[in-house]
Amino acid sequence: EGRDPVGLIKYIPESPCYLWEESKDQKFGWELILALYMGHPFPSTENLEFVQACQKLHQINEVILENLDKVSAKNLERLKPVLDRSDEVIHKLAELVPLLRIYSSWLRAERARVKPGDIQSTIAATKNMHRTLRSLVRPYVLEEAGLPQGEVHG
Repeated sequence: EGRDPVGLIKYIPESPCYLWEESKDQKFGWELILALYMGHPFPSTENLEFVQACQKLHQINEVILENLDKVSAKNLERLKPVLDRSDEVIHKLAELVPLLRIYSSWLRAERARVKPGDIQSTIAATKNMHRTLRSLVRPYVLEEAGLPQGEVHG
């Protein structure tokens, strides 16, 4: 009685309410979800591990986009293993950096929204999805030109 379960919710005996306590990462994750799905501003972060994972996600996404630009109906079968492997790498990266699961989940949901159709429309929809991912990851991608190493934000 009066103990906070696993430090998430704090019981206040004198008050008929509970106080929700969240970590920096939990708060950042929720704000990132709001940015991705609701158009809110991208939150700032000092989480270097997340920023580095976003760099990797950006690099993987650029490889996918380069390959999608070169693909045609004739060589589509050669691209499928590249796309499958990139999905696997993104998933593994999200396992290592839990905040990246937000992007991984977004990508999975968007992929499910791609309508079945002819090859050209599927390729176009996939390109559009990865271009959108590029813009959603960009706020956390440090450019070589030298953005400050401190906080990164959109």
